[in-house]
Amino acid sequence: MAALGERGSVLANPQRDKTPSTLIYRPFASWASNSEWSMRFTPAEEVKAVAVGNGWVAAATSLDYLRIYTESGRQKYLFSLTGPVVAMTSYQQHLAVVTHVSDPMESGQQVMKYIVLDLRTNQQLLTGHLAITPGATLTWLGFSETGSLSSFDSKGVLRILSRSFGGCWVPVLSVPAEQQSNGDTTWMVGLNETQIFCIKCKAPELQPQVHPKPVLSVLSPMLPLAHSDLGATELENDLLCKSFLLEETRLRADEAADRGEKDDDDDEKILRIEAEQDRCLLRLIAACCHGDKLARALELASMLSLHKSLEGAIKLVTAMRLPTLAERMNTVLEERRKAEKAAAGPPQTRELVFPRLSLLRSDGPLTGPQVHKLSSPAFPAKQTLPTTEPFLENFRTVAEASVRSSDDSLAQKVVSVPTKAKEVERSNSQQTPGASDDGRCPEVPCSSPFAKPADPSAKPVNPFAKPKQAEGNSLGDGLSTLTAIKKLQVQGGGKRKPTVVKEKRSDKRPRKVPTAT
Repeated sequence: MAALGERGSVLANPQRDKTPSTLIYRPFASWASNSEWSMRFTPAEEVKAVAVGNGWVAAATSLDYLRIYTESGRQKYLFSLTGPVVAMTSYQQHLAVVTHVSDPMESGQQVMKYIVLDLRTNQQLLTGHLAITPGATLTWLGFSETGSLSSFDSKGVLRILSRSFGGCWVPVLSVPAEQQSNGDTTWMVGLNETQIFCIKCKAPELQPQVHPKPVLSVLSPMLPLAHSDLGATELENDLLCKSFLLEETRLRADEAADRGEKDDDDDEKILRIEAEQDRCLLRLIAACCHGDKLARALELASMLSLHKSLEGAIKLVTAMRLPTLAERMNTVLEERRKAEKAAAGPPQTRELVFPRLSLLRSDGPLTGPQVHKLSSPAFPAKQTLPTTEPFLENFRTVAEASVRSSDDSLAQKVVSVPTKAKEVERSNSQQTPGASDDGRCPEVPCSSPFAKPADPSAKPVNPFAKPKQAEGNSLGDGLSTLTAIKKLQVQGGGKRKPTVVKEKRSDKRPRKVPTAT
């Protein structure tokens, strides 16, 4: 006996004469040399079934022992089974074992039990009685490509273990009775979600031969359904297969999400299966409408997964002139939309919380929960500063308060501020024309050069022009300049030549030049 896995193969032989039963494991690839290992059993024990998975090897013996080994050969687990082993198979970290519960019944009905173990988490996933056709024997046990436990008996019935109702066996294929009557047998190879792979052996052969190479047959799932009065057995078979596949895919996706291994491909796969199921449902709805099965058509319409499919069903029955059925389907659509809207909940809106006035007037920074309540930065209100005497009074008040709170050295510097403020106030009151007694200017509120003059006939004043000097003061300015130069010469010291100022003569006669005698 032997079993193949992704990483290696396991082989075993029963006890013969004086040769004990031996278990051998050979890895396909290993980083270390001499990775092959073997186990020898006592003469009282021999291997009955073997299986290999990802990182482990299992062997069931004649003493109803189940022995688990690691990939390197370490003996990991050892426990007893509830009966003699019938078959054993593996898939990744899952191990399935089928054992006898009792002797067969008088009618030939086999009584067997199955158990599915997870060797990675050391848990028992499923257990129960194995379903088998009365009078048949178990000929094949294995997992599908998606990890569903399957069995095939000698009557040509293939069953898949579904997780619905706590674990039940669903017959997905029944070989026609004509093929069984001819003595032909079906050798199972494997199956996936939509196809079944097998080899048909002609009588009297019970298993395929190595040479010539056998031909692989591909079958579609065909449930043993009773003939319906609707006459659409194939459509009903497709619907049941799609429903079963959709349910199993959703369960596997939920389990992967619970383990934190959610994949986006699972969602795309579920959506694709839902679309295929809806196409089958639409064809069944049309068949029900033609057969005057309106109640069944409404039930099938409620099974549609997509809104577009339900809208298409409404258009279909409307075109077939069935207004009552179309109205009921429209009610189903509206109820579904309301249910989805209620499940989604109200839309989330951001509530703006305006800060209180006390928060805006706080002197220090905002701390604690006050910061989170502000949805926008708080800016103080714009204030207009007066330019007349009230502003100067406030300025003097602030300066006097700072004088009282600071040191003596700092107070002497700040005392000069009110004095300068008084001088500025006095100069403004003298230069501002038309000022009142209290120092306020009713016509011009500020000393801005761009303000409008009180007299509309007056010319505008250029604020950047230099002030004009009076003509009468030009001579006095010149004399003061000469006096300043003389003082500089006297203070400088040393012998300097006296500056001779030429006087202007009133007459224009030529000056006499003295001649030497």
